[in-house]
Amino acid sequence: MKRPHMSLRAQRDAALWALGLDPENVDFHHDPILAARPIDPETGDTIPPANDPRHITPMAREAHKERTPQDIKTVAKVKRLEKKEKEFRARLEATFRECFDPPPRPKPKRSILARKDPWPKGRKIARRK
Repeated sequence: MKRPHMSLRAQRDAALWALGLDPENVDFHHDPILAARPIDPETGDTIPPANDPRHITPMAREAHKERTPQDIKTVAKVKRLEKKEKEFRARLEATFRECFDPPPRPKPKRSILARKDPWPKGRKIARRK
């Protein structure tokens, strides 16, 4: 006789009971928190990926509630540091441009073009006596 199929939920609940956790009172904690993870520019996902099971920890709901305020502080700190770093990079870039980009050259002055002589060239006009 073949054994019946075991659902993933049943497997998860069995694993949680084996860890000493009640499946009804379990929250899953991302470790490290998602906001503190670097972003992979190629995929746009975090490093490690957000739902990587190796970085998700089952915790009792009470323990998770104690951990969450610490994580909120960490998220706020990460945002503050990112803002400061962005401002610093902007200042650094402005300084870099001032130091290494030559100032624009002033437009060269043009010499005044020779004015046309109003008197015709050629034979001189005789004077009156």
